[in-house]
Amino acid sequence: MNDMDKYRGCLVGGAVGDALGYPIEFLDASSIFSQFGKKGITEYALQNGIAQISDDTQMTLFTATGLLLGTTRAMTRGIMGSYPSYIHCCYKDWYKTQTRFYPLTEKFNNSWLVNISEMFSRRAPGNTCLSALEGSAYGTIDKPINQSKGCGGVMRVAPIGLYFNESKKYSTDNIDMIGAQAAALTHGHSLGYIPAAGLVHIINLISHSDEISIFEAVEDMKTAVSHQFADDEHIDEFLNIIDKAVKLSTNENISDLDAIEEIGQGWVAEETLAIAIYCSLKYHDNFDKAIRASVNHGGDSDSTGAVTGNIVGAYLGMKGIDKKYLDNLELKDVIIEVADDLFNDCKIAEYSDYHDEIWEKKYIYKTYNPKSGNSSSTEIITLPAFDKLKEKVERLRTELSMLFLERDELYLVICPNIETAYMLELGALEYKAYKAQCEFLRIKRKYELIQAKINRQENVVISKIEDTLEQEFKEYKEKLDEQINKMNEAIERSKCDVLTKEENSEIKKVYRQIVKSLHPDLNPNITKEEKQLFENAVEAYKNGDIKTIRIIGEMVSEPKMPKQPSLDAMTELKENERRLENLIASIKKNIADIKSSYPYTMKEIVEDKQKTEKRKNEIANILNQYDSGISFYQSKIDEVLK
Repeated sequence: MNDMDKYRGCLVGGAVGDALGYPIEFLDASSIFSQFGKKGITEYALQNGIAQISDDTQMTLFTATGLLLGTTRAMTRGIMGSYPSYIHCCYKDWYKTQTRFYPLTEKFNNSWLVNISEMFSRRAPGNTCLSALEGSAYGTIDKPINQSKGCGGVMRVAPIGLYFNESKKYSTDNIDMIGAQAAALTHGHSLGYIPAAGLVHIINLISHSDEISIFEAVEDMKTAVSHQFADDEHIDEFLNIIDKAVKLSTNENISDLDAIEEIGQGWVAEETLAIAIYCSLKYHDNFDKAIRASVNHGGDSDSTGAVTGNIVGAYLGMKGIDKKYLDNLELKDVIIEVADDLFNDCKIAEYSDYHDEIWEKKYIYKTYNPKSGNSSSTEIITLPAFDKLKEKVERLRTELSMLFLERDELYLVICPNIETAYMLELGALEYKAYKAQCEFLRIKRKYELIQAKINRQENVVISKIEDTLEQEFKEYKEKLDEQINKMNEAIERSKCDVLTKEENSEIKKVYRQIVKSLHPDLNPNITKEEKQLFENAVEAYKNGDIKTIRIIGEMVSEPKMPKQPSLDAMTELKENERRLENLIASIKKNIADIKSSYPYTMKEIVEDKQKTEKRKNEIANILNQYDSGISFYQSKIDEVLK
């Protein structure tokens, strides 16, 4: 059975999960729930009114056009290469969209998608995909191009499962292998391409039948891949993580976040598929719940969302996708158009009089250029809009550089100074109290062991009991040693030169300029040498080394912002805006965590003499209580050993 609604549901569903997860892809779980509330992100974080797709959906669409390019060539020329070879040709076109400007100047391309300006938006493309597509060579299962098992192979292959229906006369093994080969073009580790075969298998079953459940499709997939990749050394690892996902999906006593964290983060392919299977099984009849569960975790949210959307979308059809997810979805019309092309397929034949002008423009001449009604960018960029966005990005950069300074000042200077002051005032007394606590617990335990021996009428061998205690209290001894090390560090730090008020002001000012120019989060494209220079600056700032900070400050300069409005520059600024806003939220959370933890929580004690004395008295009382306890248990031991 062929159902166009399932085809649309699969590709649109994948784009929905991608667009919902993309804004939080690089946030940890606590930052997501802090920023979006206790349910996490539940609706699109729009950019200029658009829910942006990432490279996951971009590459999925290029996969689809690769399949149709191959079939069209076979139908119109009578010959064709392998489907993965045509998919690779279209991936090369995707690579152009990520490394060049719109429009492309050459006359011959492989995919009509390069005629869409939005495709030239860089949405955190995977480095493995980019590096694998940079040259002319491509990977195969027998001759891998690398040993990557990242999720960039599995997140893009759903169209293969959709496309090959019963009319294509391909066996299930053949279809699964095309999925694996398409992933192996860029990802050479078997755990990079076996999950792709697995996803293709699941999509192929549920998109062409109303009689099979997602659970049944998953079980069938496990049997198929275990047979097809029986000799692979990692097949058991793959099957085990899928089994874990299936088992967790039936556990009502675990939250989605905890279950997903047990599976992994989704940065590698087997984890991505397993997380998607968990969400798809648990919420097989509710697209909204499945997609929200799939993105609200501290991993590769857009990819786990995309694969979950592919599966549940194919199962429920586009009619099962909530309207809130269809509104504002970037390139929705193009995605539906590609799904329809996969469903309808090429009907032109070499010796037939049938013509389809649109199909010819798409898959023969590649000149087709659809007019998207929900474009996220336009080819004409007005100067006021460009300048306004540029000013906002610069303000965000400045705000972030100040937050980095505040965090580093807290972590590298203020907290160590608080700990130094605390240790010098109270460290020796705390060490005595902790040592007394250890001695109290040890002698209490010694008494218990002796008494147990006596109760069982066994010989009491003190040396053996001491050996047991030595093992049991090993961790306590390590903590005592750690306390001594902290004390030594505090003493050494107290000997360091103290910066004058003017020097302190200067070092902060220059360090913030270094942060703005060299911090990797503010400047993702810095060189390895520049990154090392920044690390040297951090170490110098930590040590109050103003001479080194001055030298590094002389070497750096402000990064240049784009001056002229253009589509590429506007896209870059929008990407920076989103990235910087996410970083600001994350660093603010980081600062709050530092201020709520030791040693910052000791700040009031070391700055207030009365509170310092009060704390001394509290520790002294604790010390006296432990000393009394030690005397009590020593007398008990003496008594039972008489």
